[in-house]
Amino acid sequence: MDKESILNTYRDLETSKINSIDELKSLVLKQKPFGKSVHHYGFTVPKYFSDLDFNLNCGSSCCKLKIFDAMLGYFHQDGVIIELIKPLSEKSILSKNFNSDIYRFDHICFYDENFLINNTLSITKKVFTPLFDKHVSFHLLDRKIKIEKIYTQ
Repeated sequence: MDKESILNTYRDLETSKINSIDELKSLVLKQKPFGKSVHHYGFTVPKYFSDLDFNLNCGSSCCKLKIFDAMLGYFHQDGVIIELIKPLSEKSILSKNFNSDIYRFDHICFYDENFLINNTLSITKKVFTPLFDKHVSFHLLDRKIKIEKIYTQ
């Protein structure tokens, strides 16, 4: 896994206009694979995305996470985990996408790797998420690329 590949993937996902869940799935599957180092890709959902939509797409793999003031869910698509995120208020740290009409790329989540420790600026402490039953932390690569780190221990 190299930094340039991460930056290229991030740019591709961030600049894509995604109008449907099917477009989102297709876009993620076109990305250059990072092998076993990527845990998931995270996207905020449009403002009209309801709790029913979460249940239809994620089944029981969803929860409200108070620390982020957001509804979170995930599903598997051809071996890739896609996380869906909906900020619940303008007070959410994800509120820049609160009133979006489209799906927007938010982050890539990597397994706990030394590359992330040495090349990023930490923006959150390690917190527990019941969504994956693991601890996670968020970091900035090059002070602008949001990445999540999931801890396996």
